[in-house]
Amino acid sequence: MIAVAVAGLLLVMPLGAAGEEPQHFLEFSEDNYKTAFISGNFTAVVTRDLPRVVFLHTHNLLSPYFGVGFNKIYLFNDTNHDGFFTKSEALYTGFLDLHHVMWNISLIQFGKEAAFGEYASITMSTTVSLWSGLGNVSSVGPAVQDWANITFHYRITENASSLSNAYGSYTIPGKTDMALNYTLDILKHLNVEGIAFEAALHGGGSTSMFKVRPFVDGTSGSPLTSISSRVDESINGDNFTHKLAERPMPEQSILFSKENGTVQAHFRYSSAPTKDSSGGLVPVNASYYTTGSGLILHIAYKLDPTAHTIHQESTLGIDESGFVLKVKDWFRDNLGTLLVTVGTIAAIVALTLLAFMYRRYRRETRPPEAQ
Repeated sequence: MIAVAVAGLLLVMPLGAAGEEPQHFLEFSEDNYKTAFISGNFTAVVTRDLPRVVFLHTHNLLSPYFGVGFNKIYLFNDTNHDGFFTKSEALYTGFLDLHHVMWNISLIQFGKEAAFGEYASITMSTTVSLWSGLGNVSSVGPAVQDWANITFHYRITENASSLSNAYGSYTIPGKTDMALNYTLDILKHLNVEGIAFEAALHGGGSTSMFKVRPFVDGTSGSPLTSISSRVDESINGDNFTHKLAERPMPEQSILFSKENGTVQAHFRYSSAPTKDSSGGLVPVNASYYTTGSGLILHIAYKLDPTAHTIHQESTLGIDESGFVLKVKDWFRDNLGTLLVTVGTIAAIVALTLLAFMYRRYRRETRPPEAQ
């Protein structure tokens, strides 16, 4: 439903007014519901009801919609001492939707950097309060008012840019990727061990698979594993999750893929989030479960009393190589639909022909007095 609504809004809203604005490397539009960027083959829509990006391949008619959105923040204690977050461990929940917070959203800002050319960016900021536990009792107000300030920063660059952290350097492609970074400034410290950000990932159409790196026997060399988002694991309860392996690499990845393994989009996050202006590192891990329509990812941070600020770098974008469609691949992917369509057409033609032949036979075999 979100994808359909966004598609409709994109169709009816004009892009940046030609002749009134200076020429930029991308087109854009802004209204009360979204900010849309069209950067060549990459279209990304930032919604204003919560921090969420819906994106797709602009010029591929068969491109599905992809989505990455941050719904909640949990404060928790690691009661089973496994180093990972599960919802059963939540002590407080901070909601990021428009029903609980008021987002302050900037206009699009353009600028230039020598390293990566022109860039376009916007920010969303608000103050988050906390509800006790999972916050399921709607009649009860927040347990901690104005707990923290949070800012999400979105940016697309004209050329590729390079970032580095304690594990090395990594590149963010220009035009086809969007940087999605957030900074949490804690105003009121609570006696908790960790914070977990909840992200919801969705792939549309035939891209219903994700490639993840599961945590296996404590090793970081686990291979990428394909999982189906069409399986609803939320029925297993709040104590259920899958652990992800954190490789000693600059980035960790969640890949959106088709059933044949073709990767079409990605979400990546830095392996080394920072705290405060000193750049100190915050230990991080991640876990997930599928919902039947997508994947819920929890990026968790271990806290200490000196952590007043947490900053996380992440990116999302399309993999253009995943949209190079050969004719034989199209026939293979759509063979079932083609067989049904051809069979239906053949049946209609056959029935029409039989009806015509029957009527002709009746007309020719009637006695002369009946004609």
